[in-house]
Amino acid sequence: MKPIAPRAVPAPVTSPLRGVRRIALELLLLTMIAVLAPARSWEVLASFMRQHPLIRAEIIAVVLTTMALWVRRVDIRGFRNRIGAAADHRLTGTPATAPAPASGYTHYLPCALYVAPADERKRNRGEFGLAPGVLYTGPAGLRFEPRRIDHTGRPAAIPSFAIGPVREVTATAVRATRCVADAIAGRHLALHLRWGSQTALFRVPALSEALPRLHARLEELKYGPLIRPT
Repeated sequence: MKPIAPRAVPAPVTSPLRGVRRIALELLLLTMIAVLAPARSWEVLASFMRQHPLIRAEIIAVVLTTMALWVRRVDIRGFRNRIGAAADHRLTGTPATAPAPASGYTHYLPCALYVAPADERKRNRGEFGLAPGVLYTGPAGLRFEPRRIDHTGRPAAIPSFAIGPVREVTATAVRATRCVADAIAGRHLALHLRWGSQTALFRVPALSEALPRLHARLEELKYGPLIRPT
C-alpha cells in the first residue's frame, strides 16, 4: 500500500549567530556579569539599581539587545515546521493504527476528521474536535478509518465510514478553523470532500502536495488509468 503524500519532515534548525554578532553577544554578557558581580542578593541588587539609574538603563539596554540577538539566531521557519510535524504525528493515523477493513485499497492518506461537538453552545462558538485516522483509496472506493490504537490505548471515538460513490466525490482545499499548533505552523487549509448531499472536512499534513495526488487517484478511480501516448 502506497502513501498518497509523505509526512512533512521538519527543517533542520540552524545557528547563524557567528562572527561579529557572536563577539557582540559575548561582550554584552561580560558587561552584565561585571555589573552584577558585586551584588550578593536580590535586595542588594535592587537597592543598587535604585541608586544608579544610569547603570539601570544600561543593564536594561543590554538585556533587550541580548534578547534581540537571541531571537535573530532562532530559525523561525524551522521552529514552525517542527511544531507542524509534531502535530502531524499526534493528529494522524497510519495503516498500523487505523488498518483498512478489507482488501481493495491501494493508497492511504494520514489525516484527522473534523468532528462537531455534541454541545450546541460549543458548535455555536465554532469549536471542533479532531479524530485522527487514515483516508484509504482504491478499487473498493474511499473510506475513512479512525485511529483505533493510540498512546492511551482508547478505542476510536467515531465509527469508520465510506465516502462515495466515487463518481460523485469532489476534493477541494478550503479555509478551516485551525488548532493552536496549525496556527503557529502557519497552516490555513483543510481538505473538503463532498459527495451527493454529504460533506466531510479533514486535516491533512502537506495538503498542497497531497491534494494533486488525491485528484489523480480520484480521476483514475472514476475513469480508469490514464493511457499515455508512446
